[in-house]
Amino acid sequence: MTVLRPLSGHADTVRALAVRLHRQGELLLSLAETVRGLAGAEVSWHGPAAAAFATRARPAATLLVAVGRRHAVSAVALRGFADSLDSAQRVAEAAAAEHEVALPRAIALGTARVEAEACADPAQRAAAAGLHHREVVELERAQGAERRHTAAWRAFEDADRRCAAVLRALLEDGLSDSRAYDTLTGLSRAAGGIESAAGAVGLIPAPPAKALGAVAGAAGAVTVLADATVRVAYGDGDWGSIGLAAAAASTGGAAKVLKRGALATNPAAAAAATRGERRLRRLRVADRLKLGVSGELRRAPREGGPRRELVAGPRRGSGSPAASARWLAEQARARAEHAVRVRWLDDLAVATRDPARSRTMLVTGWGVEGSATVLGGGAAWREHRLERQQSAADDRRDQRLVGDRDGAGERRSARPR
Repeated sequence: MTVLRPLSGHADTVRALAVRLHRQGELLLSLAETVRGLAGAEVSWHGPAAAAFATRARPAATLLVAVGRRHAVSAVALRGFADSLDSAQRVAEAAAAEHEVALPRAIALGTARVEAEACADPAQRAAAAGLHHREVVELERAQGAERRHTAAWRAFEDADRRCAAVLRALLEDGLSDSRAYDTLTGLSRAAGGIESAAGAVGLIPAPPAKALGAVAGAAGAVTVLADATVRVAYGDGDWGSIGLAAAAASTGGAAKVLKRGALATNPAAAAAATRGERRLRRLRVADRLKLGVSGELRRAPREGGPRRELVAGPRRGSGSPAASARWLAEQARARAEHAVRVRWLDDLAVATRDPARSRTMLVTGWGVEGSATVLGGGAAWREHRLERQQSAADDRRDQRLVGDRDGAGERRSARPR
């Protein structure tokens, strides 16, 4: 048996949204007129401040008008869609109710007709014709209900397409972000996420994890480039945050170059017999920087001898919770000491022991590395502070809009009729 599905939706909710959009559109258009009036020639305000305000007020008024019209057109489209939805729901509900009654009745009458036609009693066979007529009437009622239900659904789908077409066309009014802008901002977000993840994994003192440092550096460069392009092309973004991020990325690369160059040496210095001779024959600063840059580009292994491996401690036994806690503490301490040795102490020992290497450049590289960390934290803090300021400004704007709308409603209700 066919079941006619209901038409879901809440027309009153759509109407309420349309009313809200209409009121907001009126408010925005009123604000646009106010802004235009303040920047008009009839206002007795002259001087550089007045000229600057007028220069900025005209684009703001144009933007307010565009947004107000978008709200007004959206309200009209949604109001028409709500009426169509309400009408289609009423027709579909009535058709489903009639179909639910008529179809079972037609089936029952058809069953009774078949039994009457098969009965041996002449009176029962004579009643079959009346049962057939009533069956046909109920079937026509059911089919008519199905046709009305289908027509209601078709009317709803047509209204839905018309409303969607109007709302989609409003997105092309120049207020929405372009595809190029969305692509650049999406690229910046994706590259920023990759930089954070790769940078965090790259802190692990292991060769496979260290290889992700190059990925983090490339992702950071992409982020800075995308943010700078958005700032230049669309005026969106903050040069301070972009500058801090660029400085952090550049100083991070410079620190790697300095540390690699500090540990570099040459065969002449290695073959020297005395410490003084090795010091005299060691590389110049420019040569160290050149070797550091080339080594970072080739991702060659750093000089200074093999890295110290982590010595595994005793295996964890099946002891008491206190023993397990002591084992975990020992493992954590051993790994922390190993990380400190690999990151700082081993390089310092090599640079101090061999006069052909440069301890001063190594310490400078550490300082630049710390500066990169500080700059990166400053960029993140500045971005967070700007987001909080923007959120607070949006909240204040929404509160003013609500207050102006409520005040306008009270003034309209207070007018004498």
